[in-house]
Amino acid sequence: MPPTTPRLPLSSYIAQSSPNGIQIAFNRLSRNFSSNTWLNSSNRYRSSTIQNIDVDFSLNNVNNSINNSTINNALSEYIAASAPLHCLDGWSFLGRALECHTRGDFDSSRHLAYYAELRGAMSLLASEGIGIFQNKHFFVDVNGTCNYIPINQGTHQIAWDALEEWSILRSGDFTSDVIQVQGYSLGNWLNTVSAGTPLQSIASDWFTRWGLDLQTLKNDRTARNEASYRPRRIDNPTPLQVLNCLRFVHDLWQSHQPTEGNFENIDRHLLRVSLEKTYYGVYGNSSSTSLESRIDIVLRNINFNDPKAVLWKKFLLRQDDPHDSNLIIQANGLSSISDPDHHIQVISRAALLLRFSTAASARLCRNAGITSDDLSFWWHILGSDRSLWEPNNAPDSSQDIWEDINNALEVIGNWENENQTSNPSYAQWRRECNSSIDILGSCELIGLWGMGC
Repeated sequence: MPPTTPRLPLSSYIAQSSPNGIQIAFNRLSRNFSSNTWLNSSNRYRSSTIQNIDVDFSLNNVNNSINNSTINNALSEYIAASAPLHCLDGWSFLGRALECHTRGDFDSSRHLAYYAELRGAMSLLASEGIGIFQNKHFFVDVNGTCNYIPINQGTHQIAWDALEEWSILRSGDFTSDVIQVQGYSLGNWLNTVSAGTPLQSIASDWFTRWGLDLQTLKNDRTARNEASYRPRRIDNPTPLQVLNCLRFVHDLWQSHQPTEGNFENIDRHLLRVSLEKTYYGVYGNSSSTSLESRIDIVLRNINFNDPKAVLWKKFLLRQDDPHDSNLIIQANGLSSISDPDHHIQVISRAALLLRFSTAASARLCRNAGITSDDLSFWWHILGSDRSLWEPNNAPDSSQDIWEDINNALEVIGNWENENQTSNPSYAQWRRECNSSIDILGSCELIGLWGMGC
């Protein structure tokens, strides 16, 4: 640690990081797009990133490097670009986890889902101005200036610690902004339940008690180590039945059906849970003010008219579709590593975290005025590299691929109905639904949809 850089608690550095500061750096990226690249060819962190950081930020010259405007701009732009790139890498890991899931290879699925979580965390933190590297880490302040975090922790440890501190400090404003339902931000919805009710406590609860809770992530890291370093199948683990495996794949994709850049099938469940938390937090369980009366006020203030208001009221009161999304239910699970559902819970946690990081990256693009066409140099090639379409034959919008996903879901749904009374094998399922199962591993599409590509 440099003697001129006193060490403060991690929370002090996270508090100084700024989404507005990283937006400054992100806005500069668009000038590189005409050259079909995220970073200028002169950016020294474009390749050999860790090695160059080690050279530039040695213990004796950290402060001098930060004061070098060329290095500062290069690093801040790298962190900004890493937000959407980490995000799509996370969705790729999730897709590979889902593929292993459909083969009954649950240890590999858990391992890959853990890395999907890690990339989701790094993407979200980057969008908030926090750059996580190998053992040197940085934050971008409100002026767009990079600052060194003199805490020598490895990637895995500081990613979770930083995410925890961030969730405590300002996840409320973030969540209020990035989750939108029917064109209204989550904050707009909740303020109509109780004016001025802070979303921070709800959001922090999401990031610490749900699939995004950091204690669970630490447990998942233990599970990841079991999958990575211990020999497989010393014992005979209980298998997950094929039909249960199939239903989870179906639920995950249905939760992420694209709706104008959002994912309303999952977001409306997040809305309902947060409305309930707000109501019971303000009024308690024995209030004379009923939840129904508050929801009536919500729908009036949101300007919903019949019959739309009637449908939403039934949903919000759990009279229609009363159960939480299976993704949320699974993300809340705390099964042991030996449980056949455990890897599903890790996948669910990763998917929820990536849902938020996708929204954060979409916000960066939207605020910079960056369009799908501007990013075509990137996502067109990504899609062909991931076998989503033929080279030089990208669709006008990645959302056009939803029809293929929907057809695949229909195929496996029909297969489920035909095999309800049997106990089919993974081999039979893959043999009879192979092409449909194959495309359902293409989770990169979810990230592209969420970014509006």
